[in-house]
Amino acid sequence: MLPDTYTFNTMLEACAEHKKWDDFGYAYREMLHHGYHFNAKRHLKMVLEASRAGHEEVMEATWEHLRRSNRIPPSPLIKERFCRKLEKGDHVTAISSLAVLNGKIEETELRKKQKKQLMGNKLLLLPLPPLVHAYSGESTVRYLPGYQGPLPFELETGYIGVGEAEESQFFYYFIKSERTPAEDPLLIWLTGGPGCSSISAFLLENGPLAFNTESDSGNIPSLVSTTYSWSKVANIIYLDQPVGTGFSYSRNPLANIPSDTRSAKLVPEFVHKWLAKHPEYFYNPFYVTGNSYAGKVVPAIVQEISIGNGLCCKPQINLQGCFDDGESVSDREWVPWLQPTT
Repeated sequence: MLPDTYTFNTMLEACAEHKKWDDFGYAYREMLHHGYHFNAKRHLKMVLEASRAGHEEVMEATWEHLRRSNRIPPSPLIKERFCRKLEKGDHVTAISSLAVLNGKIEETELRKKQKKQLMGNKLLLLPLPPLVHAYSGESTVRYLPGYQGPLPFELETGYIGVGEAEESQFFYYFIKSERTPAEDPLLIWLTGGPGCSSISAFLLENGPLAFNTESDSGNIPSLVSTTYSWSKVANIIYLDQPVGTGFSYSRNPLANIPSDTRSAKLVPEFVHKWLAKHPEYFYNPFYVTGNSYAGKVVPAIVQEISIGNGLCCKPQINLQGCFDDGESVSDREWVPWLQPTT
């Protein structure tokens, strides 16, 4: 005789309480197979615990069940799948997990609410999977939705692990200088907030692309090249930081708690590891830049890099100065357009 919903839930709760994840996985998949539905309030916590205990098939069964039911997965499940796929190096599936909000899902009340919120930030309406090309730690992006033809500059995206056991993963966008990359300065850009993705600067402040608001019809916004991009004369790393910002994430929930002190330690570590993967930029003049709240951490990051240069780290980072919100701490003669904007 087929157990009823109450019996299934009782079995699942007993298995979860005693950490019998093999038995839990079998009973849970049987429940879904026989037509009983996933209940986020009752089942989500147990599904996440099973996944973190090594039973990722439970999470995948839930994901497939929700997909067939045209239901939007709850945010903790999306984040869990995103992190698990990244850990296994399956970056394309990880990114596509986030794209479920832009997928072919029926317009439920939740969907309408999300769409209304996202309309305030058109960036989030960009379909995510097309951003990825041959992803393997870092990737070259040649096309972006909304831009006609191949990109007129070199764009790389990727992850760098930092912190204990590299449990935190920083996501970055790197734009190679359009002038002389081997000689031009190397900048790292930190957007403020704290918690605002650096893609906002890429598209709204000093990057090589911008939204074409005149042609926006409410669908995918079109992108146009800019004439004022800092990439005309500099190599730029746009970094999603602190952890939890943009596509940056951590396997340790405590790392998602904002901390300027932690950022001041992790960003220099990121820079060293990024340069280790891109040694051709080690001797370029290096500047730490940012805006708004980033002004609180930029000086601390510069100090950490300077201390590291004096104590241990070889080769040294060719640190030349920093810049935040139009107030440069270093000599501004290195590039004429780096002047106060307000």
